[in-house]
Amino acid sequence: MNKLALSFGLTLTLAPTLFFSCQLSQAKSSANSTAYMVQLPIERKATKLIALEGEFKPSKYTQILAENSGKIANIYVQDGDYVEKGQPLLDFDATLAALAVKTAQNEYQMATRNIIELTRTTSEDDPRFESAVSAVEATRKNLLIAQQDHEATTMYAPFSGTLGQFHLNAGNYVNEGELITELVATDTVELHFTASPQVLNVFRKVLNNYPDRLQASVVSQEGDYIDGMLRYVDSKLANQSQELSAYAVFDNQNGEHLIGSKTAFYLNSPQQEPQLFVPASSIHTNDGIPTLFVLDDKRVVRPKQVTIAKIKESYTGYVAIKSGLEPNDFVLTTPEAPELVGKKIDPMVNLVNQLNEILNRQS
Repeated sequence: MNKLALSFGLTLTLAPTLFFSCQLSQAKSSANSTAYMVQLPIERKATKLIALEGEFKPSKYTQILAENSGKIANIYVQDGDYVEKGQPLLDFDATLAALAVKTAQNEYQMATRNIIELTRTTSEDDPRFESAVSAVEATRKNLLIAQQDHEATTMYAPFSGTLGQFHLNAGNYVNEGELITELVATDTVELHFTASPQVLNVFRKVLNNYPDRLQASVVSQEGDYIDGMLRYVDSKLANQSQELSAYAVFDNQNGEHLIGSKTAFYLNSPQQEPQLFVPASSIHTNDGIPTLFVLDDKRVVRPKQVTIAKIKESYTGYVAIKSGLEPNDFVLTTPEAPELVGKKIDPMVNLVNQLNEILNRQS
């Protein structure tokens, strides 16, 4: 409906009210009056929310395994400690490794001195020279390996996170590959969930082009939205569930998201969309179902069952309607609306506000 037609229709509908001598902002002027306040829904842009459920999982996880065999000399951290990337966790007895480095250094130095001496006393055609060059290269490699083995006697955190339980103590002998502890990244967490392709295919397309636009939100105990970023949507159905897998990443610096816990959350619509709102006072409950009372084309009051929309924004005094309401429905705002079903009334409106609403929709 274009602006001219909508404005014209509004004028015709409200024509009887133009002859009232009472103020338009008033409701019934007397006990026998049939004049009641009505208004069009307002239309505003809003972020629509899709309710889902997911489970928090670590964004990174690894087992800390012994990189070589030996006796643990020192453990520098405790169960449950938070560690930074590169922080020393433990070291092994380095006696043998240090001795191996010393031996390799001596062998390399001897091979180097030998080739220097041969350079002074023989030509490069001498078979001993070629053998000496090979010896230098071999001892240099042995030294590098020995140094690496010595450095490996200290184990470091591969990323920042929280340690699990240590399975060994200082003084214990450990075999290469044996489990020492676990490390879980806790600065960020992933919220894993599944949803139908009808829901997630749109998000997957947007994610491919605008990876930093899509948000997911959980609700804090205080009722505030905590936002994370949608980072992955699978393109294939998960097993027999006929659903797509996805996850969002949330900051967890304060540890408010417990790994392994399940939570309700909301996917935010990729962009704000037009949304109808009605005054909260106009909503009545009929057998637990939200109901509005609107005028038909003969100005007779009719009930309309509606569905409340879940949106991220808040408009004080107004409620978002998901379905069951048309943009050109005139909604009764009086508490007596349920008693007027089937009756013909004289609608009263705030013309300025309603015309402004019409113009706002066309802008």
